[in-house]
Amino acid sequence: MERDLIQDPPISVTEALRILDGLPDWHYDCVTAIAAHLFKTPIAAISYVGRTKVWFRSKSGLEIDELPREVTFCSYTVNQADPFVIEDATQDERFKDSPLVTGELGLRFYAGCSIVVDGETVGALCVTDQQPQTFSTDDRAAIALLANLASALMQSEMRIKELSDEVVELRNGTESAA
Repeated sequence: MERDLIQDPPISVTEALRILDGLPDWHYDCVTAIAAHLFKTPIAAISYVGRTKVWFRSKSGLEIDELPREVTFCSYTVNQADPFVIEDATQDERFKDSPLVTGELGLRFYAGCSIVVDGETVGALCVTDQQPQTFSTDDRAAIALLANLASALMQSEMRIKELSDEVVELRNGTESAA
């Protein structure tokens, strides 16, 4: 079921994740490497989808760090409950004129699934290729599982940061009392 394309991720979750301040982490890099290998694509990424930009938290086979939101496939992915698949972008009215399709990247295939943290969609796990591909029901299930893994990593990261902040507050309170 497709949701409104202009939906924005909630600030509270994205601030809690501190995604833009963090460096890529090998846990996320493992997920993107597995995705690229499993689906035999040259590109895989975990992205954060903001109001105007998409930032790549982890990427394999991609040299850019961010893109304007309006040109990305991820903008559609985060508004889907199920995996979002474009088998040949040159044949899809939404993307055939996109600079990601007509430009240097020359993307043809895209498959992605939303990353959800605390019930809120914050980004997407995706794989892309310069060649059209088919994506089976099993492939859709597998990319959903990998997106769930990325969600669990972000959820854990958020909890660790919350606990770390609490420890700092407790230490500051203890030092102030002394």
